[in-house]
Amino acid sequence: MSVLKTFIAAGFLAMIFLSACKSGLNERQKLFLDYAKLEDKYHATGFYRNLDLYDANTDPAIYKDSAFNISSFKAELQKSFKLVLNGNQIQTDLGTADLQYPHRYIFTPQKDGSIHVSLSVFVPDTYYKFSLNKNDIGKAILKDSAEITLLDMTNDGVTLMVENKGRRQSYDYTYDSFDRKDFSEKKRVEEYKQPGYDNYLFISESVETPNSSQTTVKDSLMELDFGRLNISLADEKGKTLVSDGRINDFRHYLWYRNHDMPYTEMASDYNDLRLRYKEEDQDSLHKFHPIHILNLKASGKVGQVDFFLRSNKGHVETIDLGNKIPQQAIAQVQEVQHEFLPLVNITKENVAKLLKINCVTLPVKQNEADYVMLYSSVPHGYNNGNMNIDFDDIQLVGDKKDTIDIDQIDNARDYFNVGYSNRNYNLNAVKFPMKNQSATKVIGKINLSVNNYYDKEFNINQLPKGLSMAADGVTLNIKRGEPLLENMVEFYAFEKGNKLHPLATFRIDDYSPENEGILAKYVKKPATVIIRFKQNEGQFNQEIPFELDIPKIKDQK
Repeated sequence: MSVLKTFIAAGFLAMIFLSACKSGLNERQKLFLDYAKLEDKYHATGFYRNLDLYDANTDPAIYKDSAFNISSFKAELQKSFKLVLNGNQIQTDLGTADLQYPHRYIFTPQKDGSIHVSLSVFVPDTYYKFSLNKNDIGKAILKDSAEITLLDMTNDGVTLMVENKGRRQSYDYTYDSFDRKDFSEKKRVEEYKQPGYDNYLFISESVETPNSSQTTVKDSLMELDFGRLNISLADEKGKTLVSDGRINDFRHYLWYRNHDMPYTEMASDYNDLRLRYKEEDQDSLHKFHPIHILNLKASGKVGQVDFFLRSNKGHVETIDLGNKIPQQAIAQVQEVQHEFLPLVNITKENVAKLLKINCVTLPVKQNEADYVMLYSSVPHGYNNGNMNIDFDDIQLVGDKKDTIDIDQIDNARDYFNVGYSNRNYNLNAVKFPMKNQSATKVIGKINLSVNNYYDKEFNINQLPKGLSMAADGVTLNIKRGEPLLENMVEFYAFEKGNKLHPLATFRIDDYSPENEGILAKYVKKPATVIIRFKQNEGQFNQEIPFELDIPKIKDQK
């Protein structure tokens, strides 16, 4: 095995960028950012690690507002709607219709066993689609009673302040008893209401996938609520990134942390924020516009934040769907989705360019030694599935060039799990305590091993020997032991003109691995097939030394 002679050195970047981001904020906005960072430390969520990651993209959100027509929706729904009985639960099936707005069903049982269904739909008057980037830090954007301010943007993280000026809610409970003014909350009675946003922007304390809903069932009523404000992160090319985030009610949690704080070393920080915050709203009953602090992180480098805001104003349409007899749920033939990941072959010539090696310092809540985390990654691709990135011979280097061996490390890949999609197969990460608090550098080496591949494309009418398409045009047979298919690892089928999304296959339950061939039954007739082969050269192996500066905690803020 040859040793890479090019020495890879990577430091912790973007400190100048971070300080520049914060300089555009006024004092009030700086307070909210300080609060967001304190909450990040409290939850150990890692929104401010400023990680240098390769982009992990996902499908963009699809908003159908511009094409939505209530008359067409009613006509389509009348033809396709049905009730489905799943065990003891009744579920709705819109069929070919699609609905992204708040709606509510009323079910009325009939004597003949059918159920009368009435559907009420809230249709917003309009919508707003816009984006913010690092040049917009500190600017307040007001649209339809939602005021949005970008407070911070790091490599992989975003902090937002969102003030909902469309509603007021009581924060009287956050005041001392002798200062409380509002007693109306004690007399609040749950009221029957029409579907709508009711001036709410969000439906939970998580940044949900766009167009997510929450379902509530009570007696004969089923309600589906949607948030007005949808948020996603995009990379520098405008492609949607895998991301997730938290939504924090500022006034509530600032009060709560000052009354229930398990970490004694953080108590004074929260108290300082409480003393710094001056309420600008002078409502006599302490009913204020909610201020939400949002933290989002992405798998990749954030270029912009994309927003889709639906109007709080609109009208309700009621649709009489008539009497429906619940149908037993029919077991659907299971479809298997396939992802066509790009090839990212790593060679001796490009490994220095493709392999990222980075270091961050992990703060702890108690008075313990800080942890150092090392992480290394390559671009996302099919090759990640059989790849190893191992750290070895790690040493801390002190300010006097003295060294300390690190003999025990912990896996830290969980720090890179984002959203519901675990897309961190392209990296490895380890952490260990700083035995020498004066250490300024960390050195070691990485052992990288990865398989490389190549693709061949075939027209469906000109398949190579060993592949045959059945007369139905959707069932493909791959013969075992065919020499031309030696080293084959994957095969994908595509419709004409689409080389990005391979066709799904039906799961064949009665298929036996002992059969002569591999059977694949596609949901549609394919036009082309791409076969992926392992390269004959075998596995690529390389040893790469590294030397990294260890950033101080204060430098990462």
